[in-house]
Amino acid sequence: MSNWKPAAAALAAVAIASSAFAADLPSRKAPLAAPPAFLNWSGWYAGLNIGGAFGQSNSVISSTPAYVTSLNSFATEFGILAAIGANGVLQGDKGGVIGGGQVGYVMQSGNLVAGLEADLQGSTARSGGSAVTHGYDILLEGIHTHMAGSTRLDWFGTLRGRLGYLASPSLLLYGTGGLAYGGVHSSATVTAVDSPAPLGWIAGLSDSWGVAGSRSKVKAGWTLGAGGEWMFAPNWSARLEYLYYDLGRASHRIGVLTNGTSVWGPMFLAPASISARIDGHIVRAGLNYHFGPGRSSAVVGRY
Repeated sequence: MSNWKPAAAALAAVAIASSAFAADLPSRKAPLAAPPAFLNWSGWYAGLNIGGAFGQSNSVISSTPAYVTSLNSFATEFGILAAIGANGVLQGDKGGVIGGGQVGYVMQSGNLVAGLEADLQGSTARSGGSAVTHGYDILLEGIHTHMAGSTRLDWFGTLRGRLGYLASPSLLLYGTGGLAYGGVHSSATVTAVDSPAPLGWIAGLSDSWGVAGSRSKVKAGWTLGAGGEWMFAPNWSARLEYLYYDLGRASHRIGVLTNGTSVWGPMFLAPASISARIDGHIVRAGLNYHFGPGRSSAVVGRY
């Protein structure tokens, strides 16, 4: 019995000393979890887009007699009928593919994102229409006029402001608007037929006559639209966008309608012109690469 008591006392002393030493050591806390990374939209970006352009076309062909001979009553009457016949509205559908690239810069402040974007696209959008008019005199001698016109948007660009709201860190909903411009080509033909012909021959007129003309020009106007953009990966985003554009009207002279000459000189001269409305809708998808931070992380304190 006398042997184990000193041993027990020694063990108890060691345990008390160990406990006191442990209490003097500094405590070590578990490391804090890093806050989740957040998306940063600020900075430059560039990308590609492709979509479709569509709408209704509306072209007006007009003509007035600039000269009608007074030496031949048949020619006088036909000259007036020819000029009146070359007036009409040409309506049709407009459509085509549009695609190109864009570059821009945006700044983010909280949930608001604002910036400026420029884009330039090639286009196959075109439209066309035709109309037929009939004019008769009291002897049922008539002029039947066929008019056809077309417009083409060869290329298209914009310079727009953008203002959006982050519905979520990765989803931007935005409105956009600004300058629009593009290369427009318009053309038209006017063809008239004298039917029945005999009285036309007496007047010195041909059986048919016509004129054709075209012109290309750069037009400027405005555009307005909206879209949504999703940052699906750091520095990468995809978008879907709608734009309405209006480049005004493209107008030019087609040519001068005239028919034959005789001892009385030209029977009539009737300048013809076309004026086409250049507007429509664009729906397109795009892919952008962002040169800014993209995904940023909060600073974690040392521990």
